[in-house]
Amino acid sequence: MILDNAEFIDGLRRHDPVAARHLNECFVPSVWRFVYARVDRDTHLAEDIVAESVLALVAAAASETKIDHPAAWMRTVALRRIQDHFRAAARVQHLIEQAQPQTKCIDEQDPAAKHDQKLKRQNVRQAMDDLPETYRLVLEWKYVDQASVKLIAKRLGATEKSAESVLYRARQALRNQLNKHHVEPPQSATATMQQHAGGSPAKSESANPIKQSNGESESSLQKGRPPVFQPRLARES
Repeated sequence: MILDNAEFIDGLRRHDPVAARHLNECFVPSVWRFVYARVDRDTHLAEDIVAESVLALVAAAASETKIDHPAAWMRTVALRRIQDHFRAAARVQHLIEQAQPQTKCIDEQDPAAKHDQKLKRQNVRQAMDDLPETYRLVLEWKYVDQASVKLIAKRLGATEKSAESVLYRARQALRNQLNKHHVEPPQSATATMQQHAGGSPAKSESANPIKQSNGESESSLQKGRPPVFQPRLARES
């Protein structure tokens, strides 16, 4: 069952397991990628921040906070958590440096090429962040989660023809943003999304809301799909 945003928030408020599944399938992967790219690919830190964002959304829904765009709302919460983390890390950085011996890091990759690659990823990520919410989501669903047009249409509550039209406009908008950031568009949208994610696109596989029961989740950007969080409401239903 696919929910629109209003139905989804109402479902969270009513502790509906369908809403929890919708959260895991439609929004958590996107927020995971958003966080993971901004915490230097620290899987455990990304898991903690995404989990906090999920719980914040559930709490906000329960308190009847008005939330029109859940994914954007969660990203805002996640960004604040990221900023809090790095501010705290900065306060103790000098202590860490004193405690650890200075070592030279040898990287076989050309430093200039590595810098260019990092800069290009940042520009692609910025271009994605500048897209309208719907465009960003459909591109991630299509090229990172590898969702079918039929599934995207269901998530949008639209026909397949309308979903294809949205995808076309989203690709055009992304191309325009890349030109604005002076980034040469890759040969395919898949390559663009791979740069946005910072790694290989996740392989398509069915979602499992309780897959990560042992706490040893694997990043979708490294070994599979992002960790799947099970909000308390799903366990109590």
